[in-house]
Amino acid sequence: MFLFLACLLLAVLGAAWELQLVYGISLSAASLFLLTALRLFGLWAGLAAGATAGAAGLWFGGPVYEAGVLMLEVLFLGLFSGKGRANLARWDFVYWIAVGLPLTYWAGTWGMGRGKACWCRF
Repeated sequence: MFLFLACLLLAVLGAAWELQLVYGISLSAASLFLLTALRLFGLWAGLAAGATAGAAGLWFGGPVYEAGVLMLEVLFLGLFSGKGRANLARWDFVYWIAVGLPLTYWAGTWGMGRGKACWCRF
């Protein structure tokens, strides 16, 4: 129980405060601790931790789509990675290439209503 609460607290802190890099790129440590909770405690505990971390990210002013991306990552990995520990990194890479990056791009451009405004300027 203590280990789950530690993973949950670190995921919430990771979702609340991200490392800002150049050109608007930010890194979040929330995913790392959510995947730890998923691997150690199972799918339902990972989803509960993902919902809590996503809500904390929203509470601290993070983007709305980040909560969905965190939840989808935990759900995708819980369903597709299986029981082998070696598969987790491989399936996480597949998730980010196939689902996470396109969803984040879409939410950041078209989903937030900025896509049409950018195209009209040209």
